[in-house]
Amino acid sequence: MKNKIICILLLFSMLSVCLLTSCSRGELIDTVIPDNSDLKFELRGNSKRLTNITVYKNGEKKGSYKIKSENFSELDGISVFETIDLNFDGRLDFRVVSDLTKESISYLNFICNSDDTFYSHKDLDALVNPTVNADEKCITSTSYVKRFDSAITYENIPRTYYEVYSTHKFIWERFELKEIARNSVTFYSESTIYCVGTYRIDSYGELSAVIEDWMSPTEVEEKYGSDFYLPIE
Repeated sequence: MKNKIICILLLFSMLSVCLLTSCSRGELIDTVIPDNSDLKFELRGNSKRLTNITVYKNGEKKGSYKIKSENFSELDGISVFETIDLNFDGRLDFRVVSDLTKESISYLNFICNSDDTFYSHKDLDALVNPTVNADEKCITSTSYVKRFDSAITYENIPRTYYEVYSTHKFIWERFELKEIARNSVTFYSESTIYCVGTYRIDSYGELSAVIEDWMSPTEVEEKYGSDFYLPIE
């Protein structure tokens, strides 16, 4: 009788753990099986967002990854989950939309190891509007920065600032992203002038300016219009 009670308690304990684990991962939202792949992705979450992705290969569980996707209601037709070769090594990686605005999109990115487990890549996560170019084996992104002068002003005089619109180009080097090109448009409010910069890798292997054109607002508008994210050829 005592052994029977112990067995029942153990069974109840195991069942409770399974239920808690399933609840913590969320309900099954979708199952994704990419074409020509042995991998299967179970997407779990709630009515608002994804919270967990579990990966299987040929029925064997390879890993479970906690995430926090963008709210489904904000996606406006954009797929929250995507399998894609992010580092051009022939293995499928995956990414999840983490933030979406009218002007930008960002992802949580997971790179596939040789054993079909995945690891998050924070440098990729930091990119805004990333575009993966498999033909050129590069990734482009954009960034926007606005900084105010820290000096204290008086008599309601506006603080001066500068703002930078940049387009970046990255390649993979020893498992890390390396920026190899940048085009930027910088506006300085104090002098009301723009600097259009072109940056490329120099002979020392560093990103440095090769062209800096100083232009008036009228000249910038005539040449570039209102889109300051200049493409990198």
